[in-house]
Amino acid sequence: MRRQLAAIAGAAALALGCGHGPGRVLVVGIDGATLRVVAPLLAAGRLPNLAALAREGVHGPLRSMPPLESPRIWNTIATGKVPEKHGITGFTHTDAQGRTPCGTSPRSAACAWGW
Repeated sequence: MRRQLAAIAGAAALALGCGHGPGRVLVVGIDGATLRVVAPLLAAGRLPNLAALAREGVHGPLRSMPPLESPRIWNTIATGKVPEKHGITGFTHTDAQGRTPCGTSPRSAACAWGW
């Protein structure tokens, strides 16, 4: 996991440091859309905008860490920290009111982009 995050950070640093002026990085993630699902749709021309992004940029599979629960994975991507460090470990969290849905509010680490 740390190697993958380091690779993402390295790619972002390279993108930001290349060319004239500020660089930009766009991370596109579609929850549940593995390459096994998306590749045939791309090949059939069913996703032309995503195909253009893939053709003009860099893409590849993302290995994740179980359990595969969206809140913990997206917050790990956003913060660069493991769930135990950013505080989002699943779809719900327990507070004084009991179990409530988990978004970003109980996150204890800042996003990589500063908000």
